[in-house]
Amino acid sequence: MALNDDIAEGIATIREELLSTMPLVTHRAWRGQTYDGVASYKNTQYHAIVEDKQKIVRTFSGTEEVSNHYIGILEPITPVAATSPHVRTNPVDVNDRFILPSGLEVSVMAVDGFINAGTGLPYYSQVYCG
Repeated sequence: MALNDDIAEGIATIREELLSTMPLVTHRAWRGQTYDGVASYKNTQYHAIVEDKQKIVRTFSGTEEVSNHYIGILEPITPVAATSPHVRTNPVDVNDRFILPSGLEVSVMAVDGFINAGTGLPYYSQVYCG
């Protein structure tokens, strides 16, 4: 078995063990917007580790800011296609939103994770939100 498979299997085992303790979050993946400025999203739910904690993160724009929410998704996030002519960064884009178990909708400030060299997608994603 290749190292990629070992890592994916280990993370899947951890996810399975923690699944009953992880609430659902809704990932609102931005797909683009109309000429009127109305955004379009594709909603997907994931079981995730959710923590309300402050952490200084480097945002997509390169500035350091304080995030208030951590979301750990222990599975690959399905890539989403943007509507033409828009371009998005997969699996999580700066324009994406997340709805926390409390119902609070938060914006993405920074994303981290560990990339699977075989698929080019993260084994898991760490999302820091404001």
